[in-house]
Amino acid sequence: MSTTKGTSNVPLIMGIIGAALGVPNVFCAGLCGAGAGAMADLAAAADGDTIDVEALEMASTAAAGTGSMWIAGGAALIGLIAGILGKSKPTISGIGMLVAMAMVGSTGILGNMLALLIAILYLIGGIIAFTQKKEAAS
Repeated sequence: MSTTKGTSNVPLIMGIIGAALGVPNVFCAGLCGAGAGAMADLAAAADGDTIDVEALEMASTAAAGTGSMWIAGGAALIGLIAGILGKSKPTISGIGMLVAMAMVGSTGILGNMLALLIAILYLIGGIIAFTQKKEAAS
């Protein structure tokens, strides 16, 4: 039973660069998530809701920031692992890169430009992992 092996170093390089940029992105995602939560709370307060706006604002801002941080951290870890698997298991590497791209891209929707850059790197790494020249390994 022979398995396929990748020949390109691009998924590894993109995974390492994406994970290295993912560390500061965790903090950027937290700030952008908290900012988006605060803006949503201000919009709710402007509508004249009679609920305790201050308590709601603090809770949703913290939740949005923390959730974005976990997603960004998980995406960095998945992207690094997928990059490492780029030569030995190119199909799994490509799937992992695209999953990491979707995760980090979801935090970039909040206005985090660093997340969008990382998503592009993971997209390139995932495409190369699928389309690279493969050789049969024994």
